[in-house]
Amino acid sequence: LEAGEKRDKRVRKLPLRVVMWLVVGMSLYRDLNIQNVLRRLVDGLGLVVSWGRAEVPHTTSIAHARDRLGWETIRELFRRFSAMLRDRFSVADRWKDLLVYVIDGTCFRTADTKANEAEFGRPGGGRGRSAFPRFRGVLLMGAWSHLVFGGLFGHWRIGELTLATHLLKQVPIGSLLLVDRLYYSFAWLAELADGGRFFVVRTKTGKTALKVRKRKTAGQGEWTGVLPAPASLRKKRFDLPTQIEVRVIKLRRKGFRGIELVTNLPAGTSYTASEIAALYLDRWEIEVGIREIKCVLGANTKPTFRSHKPDRVKQETYGLLVAYNCIRALDGRSRRTEGHTASPAELHRLPRSNPCLHADHGLRRRKPGPQALRGHARRAGGLRAAASPEGPNLPPRGEGQDEQIQEKAAKGGVAPRSSSAATRTRAVVG
Repeated sequence: LEAGEKRDKRVRKLPLRVVMWLVVGMSLYRDLNIQNVLRRLVDGLGLVVSWGRAEVPHTTSIAHARDRLGWETIRELFRRFSAMLRDRFSVADRWKDLLVYVIDGTCFRTADTKANEAEFGRPGGGRGRSAFPRFRGVLLMGAWSHLVFGGLFGHWRIGELTLATHLLKQVPIGSLLLVDRLYYSFAWLAELADGGRFFVVRTKTGKTALKVRKRKTAGQGEWTGVLPAPASLRKKRFDLPTQIEVRVIKLRRKGFRGIELVTNLPAGTSYTASEIAALYLDRWEIEVGIREIKCVLGANTKPTFRSHKPDRVKQETYGLLVAYNCIRALDGRSRRTEGHTASPAELHRLPRSNPCLHADHGLRRRKPGPQALRGHARRAGGLRAAASPEGPNLPPRGEGQDEQIQEKAAKGGVAPRSSSAATRTRAVVG
């Protein structure tokens, strides 16, 4: 608030500090209207306000208070908070002596209003136009911590690669970036390498794709070479180098088609080809984080953002990232305090599916109903019976199947299976 020169000029029902909490809390309570969200935050956090429980401000007053706050303030909050988390959880995303990050893009839905459509656009398809306006976003996420350290958003017609180019400023120098083959572009890779950063990217296989000029073989399934700049690009971008020194690594997995990886990590060092190939498989970790942001926190059954004005949508977007990072950081802190005997890196790495995100966000606790209690008792009884020395008290597997087969055969004219075959089936299954 001080950095954005945001101050309350007089005593209001909704101070700016309370409004900031409200913007973050809107992402945690997707199924509640904004007044109930405000009431829960005031009761749960003990925020000091000048109104009682039955005097919650009207939605119009809340909207005006959000406009006074602005979306740039929430963006600054996200940037400062993510910078603090990067220092605190750096061991979680460290591979050898490098910090590993992943970049990927996605689209978000907004409320169906004319203002949102004019600002973000409405994509079309083979079956007509989309039901909701959408905007495109590119996220920079820790490979294993799943913390979001950077984000950039724009009109849905703006390409993912264009947004990622502007996001390069938020990638720390000396870090390693894992990207998919959409980013196999000479201009983008040259700007990334020129800034002292490393990359591992999957190559494209089309006729117009970039081709690596092979120089020498460095090992089995690995060689070094140069990635030349396309002639058409050299005429437009004089600031780019004419070529990039790279390594090409063949990645083969049983049952899958082989792919080629291109990286600027130096050859003949501790970065072996097998380790780089295994590392690239963790590029999919960002898909887990995006799923949690959009489907778990975002309530996939309704428009992701409830705001009807573009500036409020931007404000809610960064509030969503702050809320997600809060839950991820709390999960990481709880894992550190449980006394695990794993290595520091394994201890800080968060689970693929965050239990805090799926347990009603860890903020609302509901008492189980009678049916749920009966189900818990039934499952607990089955586990106790299975763990007993005599085993569970269950009928023999397949008992009564011969009689059912005879009845089905009499109705449908299907030849019955012999009892010996049924006995053999039960023996194999058992």
